[in-house]
Amino acid sequence: MKIVIALDSFKGSCSAQTACAAVAQGLRRVDEGLELVEMPVSDGGEGLLSTLAESPQLKGARWQLQHCASPYGLSVQAAFLILPGERAIIEMAQSCGLELTPKAQRDVRKASSFGLGEQVKAALDAGCRRLIIGLGGSATNDGGIGFAQALGVHFWRGDGTLLPVPAAGQDLAHIQHIDLSEMDPRLRQVEIQASCDVTNPLLGEDGATWVYGSQKGADEAVLRELE
Repeated sequence: MKIVIALDSFKGSCSAQTACAAVAQGLRRVDEGLELVEMPVSDGGEGLLSTLAESPQLKGARWQLQHCASPYGLSVQAAFLILPGERAIIEMAQSCGLELTPKAQRDVRKASSFGLGEQVKAALDAGCRRLIIGLGGSATNDGGIGFAQALGVHFWRGDGTLLPVPAAGQDLAHIQHIDLSEMDPRLRQVEIQASCDVTNPLLGEDGATWVYGSQKGADEAVLRELE
C-alpha cells in the first residue's frame, strides 16, 4: 500500500517536515512494508520556504539571508528564496512570526510588520520584480503600516508629528495623513502576490482582528481597540 503523508506545521509545536516524519515513523511501526511518501505542505505561514525549497519545480532557487526587525524590534535573521526570472518568495513568519516572541511577552498592540518591509526591500535590492509573500503565522495586526514605513511611506498624526518608526497597531487610530512621496519607486514596477488559504475580510466579526488577534496576545478589550 502507498500512503502520501501531506501535513502542514502545527503552530508553536513542530514543523511540517517533523510532523510528516512522526506519522511515517508510526506507520512503519505498524507495517514496515508500507510505501510512504512524505510531502510537507504549507498554507503560506511558518515553514513555507523550507517546504517549497524541497520541490523539484523550483530548480535553481537560492537562499538569501537578511537581518531585519522582529515584531517587537529585535534584530533577527530572515531568509527568502530567489528564483530565476527575477522572482522571490518571502515568508512573513521569518521576520514577523508568532514563534519569534514567547507567548507571555506578546502584546499585539506593539507588534510591527516593519521587518516584512525590510525583507521586500532586500528582494528588490537583489533585482527581484515578482514577489510572492506568504502571510500566515504573523504576530502583527498593524494594518501593514510598519511594512509601508520600511519602504519609505510616512504616516502623520493630526498634530503634525510623524508616527514612530516602527509603528504598530496601537498607532493606527492616530493616522491623519499618509505621505507616499518617498515610497520606494521600484514598487510601481513590481508584481506582488499574497499567499494564504483564508478569505477573511479586514473588518467585522469574521475579519482579521477578531479571528486572529487573540492568538497574537489580544484580549477582548484590545480586539475592540484594534478594530
